[in-house]
Amino acid sequence: MKKFLSLIFVIFIITGCSSARPVIRVNEMTPEKLESSSTSSESKLQSTGSSSVVQSIPESQLKGNETTKADQMISASDNNVTNLVPDSTRDQGSSTRSNNASKGTSGGSGGQLSGGKDSSKKPEPDEKDQILEDQVLPKVSRYNLFDYYPLIPNRLINYRSDGMGSSSTILQYLHEEPGKATAQIKQSSDSGSRLNVIRITQEKINDLYYTLEVPFRGNVIGWRDYEERTILMAPIQEGNQWVSTGLSFEIVAVDEPREINGEMMTVMDVRVSNQTETVLFTYAVGIGLVSNDFINPDGTLTNIVSFDGLKENVRDTYYFPLYFPKTGGGYELVSTKVDYMTNDATKDLMTLAYLEQAKAKGLIPVLEDKTKIQFLYLNQDIVQVDLNDSFITQQNDSPELENARIQSLVNTLCQYYQAKGVQLTINDQRYESNQRKIEPTEVLTPVY
Repeated sequence: MKKFLSLIFVIFIITGCSSARPVIRVNEMTPEKLESSSTSSESKLQSTGSSSVVQSIPESQLKGNETTKADQMISASDNNVTNLVPDSTRDQGSSTRSNNASKGTSGGSGGQLSGGKDSSKKPEPDEKDQILEDQVLPKVSRYNLFDYYPLIPNRLINYRSDGMGSSSTILQYLHEEPGKATAQIKQSSDSGSRLNVIRITQEKINDLYYTLEVPFRGNVIGWRDYEERTILMAPIQEGNQWVSTGLSFEIVAVDEPREINGEMMTVMDVRVSNQTETVLFTYAVGIGLVSNDFINPDGTLTNIVSFDGLKENVRDTYYFPLYFPKTGGGYELVSTKVDYMTNDATKDLMTLAYLEQAKAKGLIPVLEDKTKIQFLYLNQDIVQVDLNDSFITQQNDSPELENARIQSLVNTLCQYYQAKGVQLTINDQRYESNQRKIEPTEVLTPVY
């Protein structure tokens, strides 16, 4: 059972990932920068020894994409609908949770005829309507996949489990396009935190990367190393079945009113099984996944993890280890708390944190007012950072601090990203001040 659960719980269970460290692009270039420098950036990355560099969606491109479009995001979340009970007049059938879990629902559109009619007799025109009414039709949802799996920025969803303690999820990055959305979700529990990336279209929901253990805040959307798993598929109707990554899926209940965590909600049940075990996934309109239940051989349910409430406008917290030059030599470390909103970029928050901490504590600044981090990305164990040319002006104005400032930035980036070194560029070109030149391929190493 444990092996099966670790295979399918993409939201609730914090699972292990590949022991080989992935190529993760913490790419925060602007769209114009991305288009103009993709070739040169890729060639520089390849020179560092990576054989599988994949372009990620820049964090700066994600900024400001929360605007909802009619063909894009869910109607339920647009109207703040989290507790919806469907109108009984729109139901096409009825089911109970226990029956659906243990037996399933036929996906056929024909069904049986009742009333003792002879099916071999050609019906008269006035009999056709009665035959259609007598058919047992699968219940079809009045909602779509975006309703049952909404992507709500800055929303923290809490879960509870008797055997595994508490856990939560929060949306870190959201990239929207017409008819689809890709999201990076952080899963946190007492044992640590993981990331998983999902894509929603009008036809299906795919879990792209399962779970990755990434200790820093970084955008990994665009990385492709795992096969995709389809966790939900349209049409949303009882009996809809599909197979993905060796698992069998079946929708066994749709638009069913049910009490979840003390509130009435509209839910859908999806039965997921392998050759020996079966688990019931329950999704609620306006929230998403709200429960996992193990289906026992006798058809009864044993709850594994369940919804425990949510909070809106929540920030995702990390800590920056900022290094500053000391007067007379050496470096001073300041650990500062940083709160991310959905789609916030590390490059922007780190620039701001450097400025604020230097002023607040009277430290020698590493970055001054006009200096900005323009992009960051991590290729294997090397962080590539690009600054604007104000950093060069800053060093020419106070050359005695140049090496200490560069080393402070290198120490900060290496510790935050757990990297071995940094490659520094200015406007994607060689670093060149009045006193020092640094080639784009040169690796600067930390000195703590």
